[in-house]
Amino acid sequence: MIYKSCHLLEYGISFNSSSIRTCCCTKHKGGGELVLKENFDGKNICIDELFAKKENYRRLFKMGTPPSECEGCPWIEENNWSIENKINYIHINHWTKCNCNCSYCFSFENKNEFNKFKNYQILPTLKTLLKEECVDNGTLVEFAGGECTELQEFDKIMDLLSKNHCKFTINSSGIKFNKKIEKNLKNKTLNLVISPDAGTKETYEKIKNVKMFDKVWENIKKYSKAQQNDEHNEFGKLKLKYVIIPDTNDNKYEFSEFIEKCVNINCHNIIIDIEKNWLENNFDKTPNHIFALLAHAENKTKEYSINLELADGILIMNSSKEPKI
Repeated sequence: MIYKSCHLLEYGISFNSSSIRTCCCTKHKGGGELVLKENFDGKNICIDELFAKKENYRRLFKMGTPPSECEGCPWIEENNWSIENKINYIHINHWTKCNCNCSYCFSFENKNEFNKFKNYQILPTLKTLLKEECVDNGTLVEFAGGECTELQEFDKIMDLLSKNHCKFTINSSGIKFNKKIEKNLKNKTLNLVISPDAGTKETYEKIKNVKMFDKVWENIKKYSKAQQNDEHNEFGKLKLKYVIIPDTNDNKYEFSEFIEKCVNINCHNIIIDIEKNWLENNFDKTPNHIFALLAHAENKTKEYSINLELADGILIMNSSKEPKI
């Protein structure tokens, strides 16, 4: 049936620290994260209840009165959606322990508390989803909570979902090298995203609040040897991310140093984003030098034949003002 909706509402599920949502998209005006189940502690999941909630949201879209949470979302599109109770995107975001302390992270001001937070066990829930046969073959699973290598169940989750032919996007600090990640990169079943956000040690330490610059780039180099840049397969890619933080790394020099390091370790894919809280407060007043930095990034990546991917924050920011890249 043809109507406006989004892929994550139709087929996605996102596990947060105490709830289940349709997605994790929060940078647009409405704030996103449609609720499927509140007060979730990893126990007694009801699949039918989740799909009933999805159907309620679908009905609103079909009526032309979408949920206010979806206002301004760049992923809303008119499409011929297949209405079926299937999941092909799983977002795992229920833990907060991390081995760095990014200045733009929601946990920045209370890092010790978030590192002590005891998350629920998600493995039983994933097993239930698989048993109920509502997870599509080739489902994309994204880890984006705290640091994945600090998640106790990480290796077991990878083993379980790999056996069920899932693909993965892993967001990592890069501080700990992980053999499961390396293996899946080689097998072209995983994309790894590491976000150094800087090309110099001084700026890295200012953003991350840990002295791990050299260690991270050492591990990135190891992962780069495992990457499989097969143009016929979208997985097996190492992607390095640069989150623009105004007044910290929003200059051409820092980005150029970042690009040089990417080239030196043979990275073919870069993602650019912008700091979420800053964007929320400056959506319609982005300074010109930020757009100039994006144009510089586009030129540098073309120069070195590097693929440039614009994250949600940049897409939303670009919608507010010319010029666009």
